[in-house]
Amino acid sequence: MAAKHSFENLTKAETELLRATKAGEVALANKFDKNERIVRPELIRWLAENSHDREVVAVAGIRLLYANIEPGPIDLNNLDIAVPLWLRYCKLERLELRDARTKEIDLDSSTISNGVDAEGAQVDGGWFMLNAEVDGIFDICVAKLNGEFQAHNAKFRNTDEKAVQAFEIEASNWHMNDAEVDGVFDINGAKLSGQFNSAGTKFRHAGGVAVQAQSLEASTWFMRGKTSNTDPCIIEGQLDLNATKIKQIDLDETQIIHTPGVAIRLDRSRIDQSLSLTSGFSSDGAIVLDGAVCSGRVRLLDAELTCDLALAKPYNPEKAGSPIITERYWRHRTHAISAVGAKIDRLHLPKERTKGVIDLSQAKIGTLIDEETGWFPTLEPGKTACDERLCVTVKNRDGEDQTYDLQHIVLDGTTYEHLDHPDGKVEAEGRNGDKVWKARERWLKGQSAGELTRRFNPQPWRQLARTLAGQGYEEDARHIAIQRRVAQRKVEPQFGRRMLSGFLHHVSDYGFNPWRTVRWSLITVLLCGLIFAVSSGEYWFGTNPERFIETIAGDVINLESKSENGEPLEGVNIHYPEFNPWLYSLDQFIPILNLGMDTYWRPDNRWLYILSVFEQLLGAVLVALTITGFTGLLTRDENL
Repeated sequence: MAAKHSFENLTKAETELLRATKAGEVALANKFDKNERIVRPELIRWLAENSHDREVVAVAGIRLLYANIEPGPIDLNNLDIAVPLWLRYCKLERLELRDARTKEIDLDSSTISNGVDAEGAQVDGGWFMLNAEVDGIFDICVAKLNGEFQAHNAKFRNTDEKAVQAFEIEASNWHMNDAEVDGVFDINGAKLSGQFNSAGTKFRHAGGVAVQAQSLEASTWFMRGKTSNTDPCIIEGQLDLNATKIKQIDLDETQIIHTPGVAIRLDRSRIDQSLSLTSGFSSDGAIVLDGAVCSGRVRLLDAELTCDLALAKPYNPEKAGSPIITERYWRHRTHAISAVGAKIDRLHLPKERTKGVIDLSQAKIGTLIDEETGWFPTLEPGKTACDERLCVTVKNRDGEDQTYDLQHIVLDGTTYEHLDHPDGKVEAEGRNGDKVWKARERWLKGQSAGELTRRFNPQPWRQLARTLAGQGYEEDARHIAIQRRVAQRKVEPQFGRRMLSGFLHHVSDYGFNPWRTVRWSLITVLLCGLIFAVSSGEYWFGTNPERFIETIAGDVINLESKSENGEPLEGVNIHYPEFNPWLYSLDQFIPILNLGMDTYWRPDNRWLYILSVFEQLLGAVLVALTITGFTGLLTRDENL
């Protein structure tokens, strides 16, 4: 037997709703006058309570259009609604579905003046809110949807508080293209088997977190411009994707308007395929990838990135409680990109200079893709400033003026296996003919003064040399290894070490060029030989040279040989060797070589004697450098 209602004085819209619901049709209230379009919330609850009775509600469901549902909220809490619930183009104060269950929810084009409470609801189908408007909090947290959530062109308004609360929701997809959210959009911990899509949507919560999606799991996360035109997705506030697990993130044509400190949090996130922030993407604040793992590509090619301090907005102590400005993220106010400790398979950096620091310290990168147009102005080792770099002076948290260098790259502990464009040039046309090592030296000099001057860090130079050598650029790798020592010498505080380093550089390129040592050796031998020749009175050789005398050893050795009785031996005629300045110079230079000249002759002049001693010492050093250079002993720590 069908259930009977006890409602009196039914409006025409209520009468039509009862008839259409029983017949499996749609109840249209717009064919009645305004006063007759009113439907009491209690009637909708009564229909929901009797939704299992096919004499009251057909399987098509409760479907009401163009009605004014008043007064009070629609209380459907804890109900098991066996049919779909459609309230399209309706005006209602509030909808309550806490811990309720239904087949489908459809609120397309409806306006709700005091929010929705559907915490813990279970919907066997989808939830649709196309063109709907909700004032107050839209609470759908911990709900389970066996279908998708759609809110294209919807408007959620709860300024300065949470506008949408959907944490730990489960659904197949979440679509809200061209929507507007005034207040916090909270979808923390959500599990989406498909995608999140908000093309052209506006999220507004300036000065705070606009989108909270920590620990979210989804296949894809799309926040792009509209599909029909070029209107971007705009986020006024921070996008928090911390610790998420998403296969693909696409933020092309998204604009993140000034947020104190951090624009996007992706720290500790796992991205299996790609992260794209290009084609019109821009942000006022840091992109934080600290500790993130991306097995695919991170693309920042055409992104316009500006750090917080580049906007010249000083710290305001009265806003110290902001959810973004915390001790942990304070340092990110100078950053455009922070990927500390991240693991990225392919990283494509912006092709234009960012207005903020790029911090890749301790990051592990498979392939690094960058262009020279995006490199920062060079800072010569030993200098602490560069006029071409963007610097700002603002008051720090202690109220003191502090100057920040906002355009440098941090490569402390950074490792990468491959450089897609070793010389920083993408197109062959327009190349300036620079060698790879010269271009990459400029790249390394884009580091901070601290890394180049105050505490010179050799690791980035070593890493670059190893990578270039691994790609077949052995000559360029050797030059980088040489330039690393040159840069380190410029900031060496001890004079003796600077002199020794300069000597090794000029005579052997620190062991990487033993042929240079050979050339210097040859020049030394010839130059000293020429001095000895001129000093001896003969330019080539002479039997009685000036300023050179026979040694005692030579006199003893060259006495005429005699027999046992003291008579000279016949046929024996030993001549004293003639002086040869060139052989004498070579004999002095090579300590392990004995040509006999320094045995039979020595200078009879103080300055020539000093020169011969100097040549012996220099020869010992240069010969040792030559041997170690050719055997690789001097450069064994480079692993090139």
